[in-house]
Amino acid sequence: MIGLLRVELTRLRWRRAVLLLLGAAVAVPAIIFAFLVHDTRPRPDDFTDYDYYYAQLSIVQERTGGSGIAVALILAMLFVLVGTTFVGHDWNTGSMSNQLLFEPRRGRVWLVKAAMLAVVAFVVSLVVLTAYWSGLWAVSVHRNLDLPDHAMVAAYKQGVLGAFFASVAAVFGYALTMFFRSTVATLGVLFGIAAAGGALVGATGLSDHAQAMPWTNYEAYMVGSSTTYDWDCFPNDTVVEHGACETVVTRAESLPYFGVILAVVAVGSVVTFRRRDVP
Repeated sequence: MIGLLRVELTRLRWRRAVLLLLGAAVAVPAIIFAFLVHDTRPRPDDFTDYDYYYAQLSIVQERTGGSGIAVALILAMLFVLVGTTFVGHDWNTGSMSNQLLFEPRRGRVWLVKAAMLAVVAFVVSLVVLTAYWSGLWAVSVHRNLDLPDHAMVAAYKQGVLGAFFASVAAVFGYALTMFFRSTVATLGVLFGIAAAGGALVGATGLSDHAQAMPWTNYEAYMVGSSTTYDWDCFPNDTVVEHGACETVVTRAESLPYFGVILAVVAVGSVVTFRRRDVP
């Protein structure tokens, strides 16, 4: 098992497209960090009367609704591409059949590739997110900004959660490509979902149910909870100010949401890989 993991890791390092994506996983958060630091720079003395034009750096704000969850989402999207690019090359070149000559147990091959991608995505994302939050902490200390108690503990915890989400995203992209056996087909499906997903959600009425929305569940997973408000109240809804209904989705509720999606894709991927002929 360890030997197979090492082989797959070596094959991953040979993929130029994968290396470019890994480079983007470092470069994009660094660019976001640079812009954030610049936009929250200290105010010049001659602009004291116009404080509202300037935003001050806040670790709590960046974690709960700012760049923190955005950076983690970008990493997850990049690792979806890493997963599909890595295994898509095997199908496009026909090397999958050669690999099965050395290890004919298809279930084991599927699992080893998925495990390797999950580990790489987790480690890279954890390093990047830890560096991101550490950089924001250093800037906050340098600018003598107040840091609430446990603010950095919560930020680093979110980094770990983001790293886990990126590893799941990598496995999702990989599993979907193992099912379609083509990077192009997988990207086409993902693009179609992204393009037509909003219209489909609106047509089916799911937009009225916060628990069914991907972003709501993602925010709940990363932050701890997500609150939405709706003016079309049902009898058992909690009514808050101005007659709006409040819906709270917790992290515990978001886990089955993403878990079911991954399980359905993974099971379908494994079953088709074990039963269909490999060219």
